[in-house]
Amino acid sequence: MEYFNQRGNNKIIFPDIGERKSKGLQMGINISTIVTGHGTLRSYYHRFKIKDDPKCVGRIGPQTTDHLIWECAHLLKQRESLKNRIRKAGGNWP
Repeated sequence: MEYFNQRGNNKIIFPDIGERKSKGLQMGINISTIVTGHGTLRSYYHRFKIKDDPKCVGRIGPQTTDHLIWECAHLLKQRESLKNRIRKAGGNWP
């Protein structure tokens, strides 16, 4: 089961705009893509027939936000760094 619903990530991560603003995040293309599920994802482009294949460059599965956050071997180093930063700040990695 996917952790994020591709059409509702923003409500799961930030239930309201006040919550997002309280985090002080700069909303660039990468954060926006993860939060909304729209943007530079192969699975998103595939939906609109822009890409022939929805799979990630690692060919393990479709390039979705879930795949990038939880599974993508190409992002292992960044994922570990993110986990460490979250834990250091007193948070929990889901």
